[in-house]
Amino acid sequence: MTSPPAGWPAALDASLLPSSAQQAELPELSPLSNAQLGPPWAGICFSGGGSRALSAAMGQLRGLAASGQLAQYGWMSTVSGGTWAGTIWNWAEASISDETLLGPYVADPGALRWDSGGPGVNLGLLDPHAIGSAATRVGVTELLNQALALLGEGVSISEVWPRAIGALILEPFGLGDSPQRYFTWTPWWLQNAVLRYNPKLAASDFVTTRPNRPYLITNSTLFYPPTPPVLGGGVAGAHRHAAVAAAWETGYEVESTPIGVGIPPAFPNAGAPSPGNPGSADLGGGWIDSFAMGSVAPSKIGADRRFKVPTPANRFRLSDLAGLSSLAYAYDVIAEAHRLGIHALDDLIPTVQYWPVFRASAQPRNAARPYLFGDGGNLENQGIMPLLRRSLKKILAFVNTETQLSVYGPKNEVIVDSDLPPLFGLEWSAAQGQYVPISPSSPFRFNQVFDRATFDDLRAQLWSGASSGNVAKAVQKNVTVLPNPHYGVPAGTVDLTWVYLNPVKNWYDQLHDTVRAAMDLEPWNYWTFPNYGTVDQLHLDARQVNLLGHLASWNVGGLTSKA
Repeated sequence: MTSPPAGWPAALDASLLPSSAQQAELPELSPLSNAQLGPPWAGICFSGGGSRALSAAMGQLRGLAASGQLAQYGWMSTVSGGTWAGTIWNWAEASISDETLLGPYVADPGALRWDSGGPGVNLGLLDPHAIGSAATRVGVTELLNQALALLGEGVSISEVWPRAIGALILEPFGLGDSPQRYFTWTPWWLQNAVLRYNPKLAASDFVTTRPNRPYLITNSTLFYPPTPPVLGGGVAGAHRHAAVAAAWETGYEVESTPIGVGIPPAFPNAGAPSPGNPGSADLGGGWIDSFAMGSVAPSKIGADRRFKVPTPANRFRLSDLAGLSSLAYAYDVIAEAHRLGIHALDDLIPTVQYWPVFRASAQPRNAARPYLFGDGGNLENQGIMPLLRRSLKKILAFVNTETQLSVYGPKNEVIVDSDLPPLFGLEWSAAQGQYVPISPSSPFRFNQVFDRATFDDLRAQLWSGASSGNVAKAVQKNVTVLPNPHYGVPAGTVDLTWVYLNPVKNWYDQLHDTVRAAMDLEPWNYWTFPNYGTVDQLHLDARQVNLLGHLASWNVGGLTSKA
């Protein structure tokens, strides 16, 4: 194992955070946390979707803040592009104000102008420190060039992907990789739960969350056994492969939070070398302190659940958190490199050293091993599972999809984003022209947490709003939650509000004539608005970001605190 840089402590003193079905035993709610997260036990989830999801999340946060609703939510769960937004919102350096990060709320769409007026209404102006500005700096080409530059600087191929995300997405917000810093929760948590046990570390070695933020949960996927990537079909083909694993391959949801990283449910004998057979490594069982991620497994664990391990040569950073959650784009970068005859990035998909909390001291069975990680959307792109796992009573789910709502066939089936039906045990059958029970070979076969009747009601409400020119939203009270061992979700009930990204005629019709005309003159940029393509529109310009942000915030302005 490579030694840490000079000046770093030789060892870390960290803790296990075993999972539990009991809400009061969650790490963020432990007596040590000194947190005030509930009641009302409410959470928000922002789906994946690259720059579209990033820009929409900025607008949705803006709308929630402007309407006074944001303070009602104690948790935030994110995937991929939603994670980019959540990471910036939670950790951006203090010199950047909340107003700058989110941008101004504009209640009247008619006030917006294409290229005139001040920063609040001029669609061509986007502050470089607004969350959505990251979408103007990222794209498949930009990621490819950044990855090649890092490789040329001597960065290990296993580190290139997260460092590229760090440079393009996070660095403008004071969250770059130089100097290397761990991330953690509040200053109180840092002093009392981390530095107290690690006196050779300093506060300057960490980035702490900004005040008055929901507790952030970002999602990625651990695959075992891993399938080698099969590239083909160009950039879009590679992205589709990243989103659908082989049927025999199982994905496990990995949470990265300010406090800990891990797979909450326990999976005995599910890992290397032979899943299902005695003696194979376990997976899951909870979290370890986030700053200890990437370490070797401890040889001894104290009765207080603390352990000591040699300090890893690289710190687990915010770029790792954001990069692992958005790994699907690494496949797109590899495919584009192949198209250009470049093969230096063939091993761009990183493996991450991981060991389980469950039976952690059972060595060598549960020694740290390199496991293949993937985008959070490879498994569950909505990010709703961590909130259900915590038995929250109220969830606001933003579905920031590229799929516009539509109606199909003689039965007028309302078609929604393909990531939603598995939550109800369903998938679309083109042959039958309807939704059918999900196949046992589907990579999303473990995803059901709601019943079919809830899905039918959800679609009916979404379509009712969209077809009348309003916001596509659904409000569902006292929804039954089905137990789901694969995600550690207990049985219960929850109030759900869904907000589905979709064209809103009543908003569009209020835009100034010059704005609508300008959009019409650039059909290559706006013909799918607001559902920009996940891959082919990863790079957005200021007007694309601003229009999406303004629509998303206007949509939220129509929600009430009771919704």
